[in-house]
Amino acid sequence: MSKKYEDQTVTEIAAEFEETALVDENKATEPNSPKRKWKQFLTVAIMCAVVACLGINGCSSEAGKPVPAPRSSVIDQPAMDTTLTGGQMLTIAPEQVESAGIKTEVVGEGLALATGVVQANAYGDTPVFSLVGGIVRRISPELGENVQSGQTIAVVFSEEFAATQSRYLDLLAQTDEARKNYERTTKLVRINQPGRTEFDEATSQLKTVEAQLEEMKKRYERTTKLIQIGASSREELEQDTTKLRTAEAELIKARARLERARQLLEINPATRTEFDQATTKLRNTEAEL
Repeated sequence: MSKKYEDQTVTEIAAEFEETALVDENKATEPNSPKRKWKQFLTVAIMCAVVACLGINGCSSEAGKPVPAPRSSVIDQPAMDTTLTGGQMLTIAPEQVESAGIKTEVVGEGLALATGVVQANAYGDTPVFSLVGGIVRRISPELGENVQSGQTIAVVFSEEFAATQSRYLDLLAQTDEARKNYERTTKLVRINQPGRTEFDEATSQLKTVEAQLEEMKKRYERTTKLIQIGASSREELEQDTTKLRTAEAELIKARARLERARQLLEINPATRTEFDQATTKLRNTEAEL
């Protein structure tokens, strides 16, 4: 094939032959003459030969060379700078796009679904400790819910705390008994009838009651702290408060009686030992309280 045909596309060559055929038809005087039929046959044969030669020449010239993929596709879009270096451009007509079922979509942001496990951050965990051991009876917040400082997380029933409360009530009873003994001894001292030993026992009991009252104050403070964190009930706090106030009042009375007993001892030194014993017992009982 000549250089001219190599540079032309198949469409251009077919167009030239169609123009030649049209010119020959215009020149023909008889539409159905044998000469016109012969020219048409010759035109078709030449077109087939040209197409075959171009295909063979293209295959032989491009053999062994990589064919670059189309760089871009133009489909009824505004004019763009399609200058490419060393590549080819494929242009598709709208009819071809429709017949081939090609669709265009705008690429943008979208949703993506994936499976996973949600876990709390290790640095965001805060351990929770109870002041006493026991059984958890109630948990206020739900799993994963945010909590604040001072909020009640759980209510714990403690056997240790219950045993301590029972011990406290027992000490209150002992303190009351020691106080009564002290009062009785004080009365005996007033009339100078009791013996020295009995009055000393009343003094010792007063000291015991004072010591028990001091212990009761500590337990009351502990119960108050438990109430603040929700680890104890309001009823327990009210009971402890009432018992503490009663113990304080009884202690005031015991000290007043002790003072009167000391005044009596100045009058009757023989009863001083018994009075001291009663005072000591009362203070010891208060220390254990």
